This record gives sequence, structure tokens and C-alpha cells, in this order.
Amino acid sequence: MDRIYKQYEARLKPGRMTGYEVEMPLVMKKTGLQPKLEDVSSMLLAIQKIENGWEPKFEPLIINGRKSTEHCTSVVRKADGFADEVTTDMAIGIMELVLGPEKDLYANEEKLKRRFSVIMEAEERTGIEALGLGIQPFQRRGFDNVMPKSRYLYLLEYFGDDLIDMTVTAAAQVHVDVSRESAVSTLNTMIGFSPAIIALTANSTILEGSIDERQEFRGTAWSIMTRNKIIEEERVGTPTRFASIEDWFVRIVGFKPILIARNNDYLHFGKNNPDSFSSFMSREETVVSTVGSDNQAIVNPRIEDFMILLGSIWTDARLTRYGTVEMRSPPCQPSVKDLMAINALVLGLRNNSYEAEDYLRRFFDSDIKKARIDAIYNGLDSSIGDISIKEFSDNMLKIAARGLESEEHRRYLQPMHNILEEGMNHAVKSRKRFLELKGMNLSGEEFLSAFINAHRFDSS
Repeated sequence: MDRIYKQYEARLKPGRMTGYEVEMPLVMKKTGLQPKLEDVSSMLLAIQKIENGWEPKFEPLIINGRKSTEHCTSVVRKADGFADEVTTDMAIGIMELVLGPEKDLYANEEKLKRRFSVIMEAEERTGIEALGLGIQPFQRRGFDNVMPKSRYLYLLEYFGDDLIDMTVTAAAQVHVDVSRESAVSTLNTMIGFSPAIIALTANSTILEGSIDERQEFRGTAWSIMTRNKIIEEERVGTPTRFASIEDWFVRIVGFKPILIARNNDYLHFGKNNPDSFSSFMSREETVVSTVGSDNQAIVNPRIEDFMILLGSIWTDARLTRYGTVEMRSPPCQPSVKDLMAINALVLGLRNNSYEAEDYLRRFFDSDIKKARIDAIYNGLDSSIGDISIKEFSDNMLKIAARGLESEEHRRYLQPMHNILEEGMNHAVKSRKRFLELKGMNLSGEEFLSAFINAHRFDSS
């Protein structure tokens, strides 16, 4: 255990870079439903044709019980030691744009705009529209939505019906460099402020063609996975604050492993599943099976296994395999400007995490957990402890602003200030637009077209 801890600790290094993982619902313009696998594959290949430097990848898919590599599953562009990738998340209709880190907000913004300009041209060529929503608005939840990669199919088998809500959701996740000294302070800060972040960014309220009672649907999707005790409650949402990096490690290795990997194959434990990762590390050998086949192997624990464990922890913020803290609670946003506001917020809170953590000490962990659920349902009309979420959010933005190095950087926070001043987040605005269109007595086709037009992602 000590060996793996030291290997991970070595990944925590001082740095100023931030990177994005943007998930986004894709719909067919004519139907408003998610594209088929063939449509997404065509869109990805179109990116390669529009701009030089993208390499297509054909990850094996399990289709009708057989392995297939006939569909393009992602395109990758490498530069400066990092890779940008356009792929899908768990659902076929949720595009994922993974961007290599950049040194400042200007570089992040420029890259977001550049990548989206190509992506949106590819979508135009293939009859697809990218929506600035955190959810598929008309697609029904279902396992038919899932990209048939072996690891996803195994997760369906592992979690069963508890995974169904994740087949329609889309997030906007920011990674930020942290050192050993700043890692836990940054992690606690991002988790502690998650109720405010959810209230400001909520954008997932139109579900299966109707207004859902939640303003941020994704906020409860992971929590449902704990209801049958398949995974631990502290593995999702807002865990109890961490006292130190050592405390974080001990608690993380107390979680049960789900998958590991060897030679590009995912492996599961079956009946040999240990009750915790620390138990797995204590074994000299463990018999595992290849996902999607009957092949078995004997493995010894490695640092790579710990990295996969970190990817199966779904808290609102988490330490990652890259040695970064990843803010995970915001959904996809309507525009590049809104995405950049999240980036600036995360950067400012990281830079000023000690003041942020000091402010958060006035709230109990139970206050934060309760406020998170309140924000998921009620957005800016929620509260934390004895103050409104609006006051809490305003204080968060002030702390973040003091962590940004210039007035130009602080201006990136303006979309969040606007939301506070208006008293309406994106979910409330989407509800209003939905009801306005419903009241116009439009035909089904006209309503669909108007809704999609109103929620197109703004890449300017």
C-alpha cells in the first residue's frame, strides 16, 4: 500500500494549467433524438476531413454479441505532449470533447472556440445539432442509448437499472493542477462549494420531453447508484471533508474496486471481488476475468489499478489519475462564455483555496450535503445553513475573484454574476422557453425546431 501511495503522491506537482472535458448532447435536427452509432461515426470522420491532424480511432465495440471495429469511436489530435480528443461518453448521443491543459484562461478559451468551430461544421454536414444543455431533452432514458464499449457494457451488468439515469446526462468538467500541499485544500473547497456551483450552473431540467422537478438532473443520477448498496455512499456527491492527503488515500482504498485493465483489456473480479481496494493490494495474486470473454488471468496489484479506482469515484470533485483535482458538478453550459466562467471559478478557488476552506469551516458537512440536494431541486432559491444560496454563491465568487491574477481574468466570471443578478440560472430560463413554446400552439415539428434553435450551443 505504501508503494502505491508514494507513486501517486509523486504525480501531485505544482502547476498552473487547467484542462476541460466537455460533454454535450447531440440530437438529429429532424427528430430531436440522439444520433445513431453510424451518424456519430460519420460526424467524427467529418472532423478529420475538415481539419488536418486528427487521427481516427476504432475501439472495439460489442454489437450483437460480436466484436466490431467498423465504426469510428473517436478522433485524436496530438500536440505539445498532450492530446485533444472528440469521442462519446457513456451514451452514443453524448459527445465528449477532451482538451489538453493550457497555461492560462486565454489559451483555454481560444482552444475551446477553435475545436468547437470544427466540430460544429462536422455536425452541420451530418445533420446533427449540439445543444447547450446538460441533458438529452427528448431522448428516453434507456440502455439502448449506451455506446457498446466493453467497459460500459460491464458497468450495465454491474449496476443494473441504477445506471439508467446516466444514459442522458452531460457534464462540464475542469481539471486543475495541484501540489501535494494544495491537493486536499483544493479538493475540500470544490466539494464544499458544490451547492453554489450547482445552483449557478444548473441546466438539466427538460427530461423526456417534459419539465423535470429537478433543475439539475445529473446531481441525483450518481446517487441513485448507491441505493442498492452496490457502491459506497461516500463515493458520490459530497463526501466528508478530508483532513490530509494521507486521510484521503486511506478512505479511497477503502472503496471496492470494480474494474482493472491489462494490455488494453478490461478485467473484472467476478466472485473474487475484494471488499476494498486495500484488500486487493494486500493479496499477492488475484484471479480475474476479461470483460466480454471467458478468459482468465492472475494479476498482482499495480499503480494503474489505483488509477482506474479513481475513475470510478463520482464525487462532485475528485483527485484524478493525472494528479489534478477535477471539478465534476457542473452540467454542460449554453455557450463558450459560460464554460469559461466555470474554468475561471475553478482556477480562482484553487489559487485561493486556503481562504475558501477557512470560509467553509462555518458550515457543517451535513449543511453542505443538505444544501446540495436543495440546489439540485431549487437552484438559486435554495439555502445552506442559515443563509441563502445566493449569498453563499456571491461569497464564493468574491473568493474566486481574489484568486485570479488580473481584472481581465476576473471578467471571465461575469456570466455567473449575471445569473445571480437576474436570479435565474439556465434551467429556469430553459423552463420558461419550454412553456412559452408550448403556449404557442405549434405543431410537433415546429415546436421541436424552435426548441432546438433556442438551445443550440453558442461557440462564439
